[in-house]
Amino acid sequence: MGRTMTSVLITGGTGYTGRRLLQRLVATGQHVRVLVRGTSDVALLPPQVEIVRGDLEDVSSLGSALVGVRSIFHLAHVRFSANLLQAVSLDAKSHDAVEQIIVVSSLRALSRIRSVTVDEVLAAEATVAAAGVPWTILRPSMIFGEGDDRNISRLVERIRRGAWIPGIGGGCLHQPVFVDDVVAAILASAVLPVARGRIYAIAGARALTWDELVTTVGDILGKSPRVLPMPAGAVARLLALIETTGLSLPIRAEQVQRMLDDKAYDITPAREDLGYRPHTFRAALERIHAPPGS
Repeated sequence: MGRTMTSVLITGGTGYTGRRLLQRLVATGQHVRVLVRGTSDVALLPPQVEIVRGDLEDVSSLGSALVGVRSIFHLAHVRFSANLLQAVSLDAKSHDAVEQIIVVSSLRALSRIRSVTVDEVLAAEATVAAAGVPWTILRPSMIFGEGDDRNISRLVERIRRGAWIPGIGGGCLHQPVFVDDVVAAILASAVLPVARGRIYAIAGARALTWDELVTTVGDILGKSPRVLPMPAGAVARLLALIETTGLSLPIRAEQVQRMLDDKAYDITPAREDLGYRPHTFRAALERIHAPPGS
């Protein structure tokens, strides 16, 4: 495949959102390079992409991935931003400089429940903002879509099977975002100069309560969700007590507390700057799960 003037590097290209971004970029005819670890499964990557092995935890392994690169889409965990930017700085001494980096972070940065993971995200974003490379940071909410998104797909499967749904924080707000809308925002931020030096919340069209999410999924599947009401505060306290014993649990007290943290976000800046027009939760689910011919 012949190279264009611009080479694009993607980290996290084997991930759920990364694979979809790759497909869109390849369709435009761009030369796309993907940084993957030695143990990564690349079977699902488009055959047109260039695969370069490296490890974001090892700055010295990243040099070959950056040669000739003008744009970086950093979809691997935001905590690796410092190492990636260090490699970019070293590479700039012997090659043309990277012109922009689009970092996909997380709306966890806005959580009112502080934790090590929240601090990690905020510290990584601060590193990006202080770097000499023109940058844009996108903060998606809970991402969902076709296949195993590890979020809404698990709720869908439980309702489909008639399994009980924990009724924790039924009135708390959530604003999940369709993966195709995330990819559209990433691509827009790469070509619009107004996005430089900006941080955007990338979420669904509007926030819904947990009860509304569950009901919407049930409607589309033609199922009646079986919800088991649970006192969130008591559950969190019990889990915290068990955690002091050192036992490993499938869910932590912090996760329960986060379920009570309203996740409603202002997407107006993304709408105005990026032309961001997200699907509603129902419209996206209907695209994915509606019966054929409906």
